[in-house]
Amino acid sequence: MHDLIRLMGKDVVNQECPDDPGKRSRLWIFEDVVEILCEDTGTNAIKAIVLDFPKSEDITISPDAFTNMKRLRMLILPEVHISSQGPVRLPNELRWLKWPNAPNLEFGSGPKKLARLDVHVSRIKQLGGQLKNFRKLKSINFGECKSLASVPDLS
Repeated sequence: MHDLIRLMGKDVVNQECPDDPGKRSRLWIFEDVVEILCEDTGTNAIKAIVLDFPKSEDITISPDAFTNMKRLRMLILPEVHISSQGPVRLPNELRWLKWPNAPNLEFGSGPKKLARLDVHVSRIKQLGGQLKNFRKLKSINFGECKSLASVPDLS
């Protein structure tokens, strides 16, 4: 994508709500994402969180950090190491999850819309719930997940 178009798109999103990142549809600035996840101030307005951070960062969030983000469709956190007190609960609307070094994750009940799951080098112990609810899942990457103990039937 051309850099000027990308900058214009980011400017449009920033104008959605300049003072409250929780009311923007997309988040990509590290400070905004940390504020949303650490203070549990996410809202239904958030559809995508994508951090392309050049260096590794550690943050601590609650297991319910994504609870209010019911319309979250894309979560990409490549260089963010997040620790949590329990399994992090993710919304069912999520379609693309790329989270290396992810903590233990949990999906709610009901049908899931996840199409791509990339959690390589993560601390996931098992994929919670039945995979039969993941009807749209096309791609899974559990590479180097040393804590992974079990995966439900993938057929």
